[in-house]
Amino acid sequence: MEEENHKIEEKYIVSCGNYEGGLLGLSFKDFTDLDEMQTEYAFSATQGSINAIAGNNHMLALGGFHEVIKLYDLRTKKERGELMEHTGSITYLEFFETTYLISGSEDGLVIIWRVKDWVPLHKLKVKNVSKVLNFSLHPSGRMLLVVYDNNMFRLWNLLDGRCLFKRKLAVDEETNKVSHKALQVRWEPKGGHLYSILYDKKLEVYKPEVEAPLSSVSSDTTFNAFDFVSETEIVIADIQGKLTFVKNIEEEAKTTITLIHTKIARFRDLRCHPGSDVLVGVSTEGKISFYSVPELRKFHLEIGQAKPVKQIKSKSRFLCLAVNHVRPEEKKKAVKKTKEIKKKKQLGKKKKLSKDEKKLLQIQRKQNKSK
Repeated sequence: MEEENHKIEEKYIVSCGNYEGGLLGLSFKDFTDLDEMQTEYAFSATQGSINAIAGNNHMLALGGFHEVIKLYDLRTKKERGELMEHTGSITYLEFFETTYLISGSEDGLVIIWRVKDWVPLHKLKVKNVSKVLNFSLHPSGRMLLVVYDNNMFRLWNLLDGRCLFKRKLAVDEETNKVSHKALQVRWEPKGGHLYSILYDKKLEVYKPEVEAPLSSVSSDTTFNAFDFVSETEIVIADIQGKLTFVKNIEEEAKTTITLIHTKIARFRDLRCHPGSDVLVGVSTEGKISFYSVPELRKFHLEIGQAKPVKQIKSKSRFLCLAVNHVRPEEKKKAVKKTKEIKKKKQLGKKKKLSKDEKKLLQIQRKQNKSK
């Protein structure tokens, strides 16, 4: 039976997917008070592993070994359907606000879904098909960075579904071979003025209009997850359970690196929800750990030992996580929406280009001329 709207309280839900296809949801009212955390749901969502998960306000999308994306409404605790356009395992998912869902798959396809009717608006295809590893949507909702399994890196314009530019990452100039395996990419979530690419043993930070990296971090240990914790700070997790806190990423000379030990065997995913000071990590040993970013920031140019402010232990082998900020549904107002508000909610309608987008278009034109 569906919950009545007036009974639904504002809360955060951390959803974790595991190898066995199980889904665990932990809810709490605010990141500043995790003591009142409780189990929101725990059930088997699919027969295969859950490799990708994403949430917006009240919608949760997940996918994995099978070619299907499952949708859930966290207000009513009910399944809302399945999306079946992909022909390979789902590798990554991301929502844009409450209007669009983006999915990537082993079939090399990226699909833009409209949430209100789940129509696939764009299918971003490539000639040299390779598995989609990871992608990141610009805060404006108009540009998408995608990393593929063959180390190709593409920037897509979501206004018309065209590729603005592409290049092969980490190619050694002498041997012409790939020196580092690309794993993930992230836009800086507040303004999108920077983006970062994570490799197996390296991280690079870029500005959209500059081809050379602003700063980089290298390691002897293999990295496997990272996230922005502020506009100029990044936390990276490696396969030995250590966290690398990188500060002042916008300038190489000022960049500082702090290595922080944890009691985690191996992180699989890291998330810092925008507006919060808490970093959430899941591991294959079944731990969901909540770390205070201000406490991590206190370690300066030294090796530290971090203790989580909250930790949940489970027998599950977690692979991915998502954070939902669930809010009660607003009552529909009789006032009609203006055209200006409608345009803000539509990716398909053209808008004035931002400075970053103009610079990217200039780079593309130069590349086309040089060819």
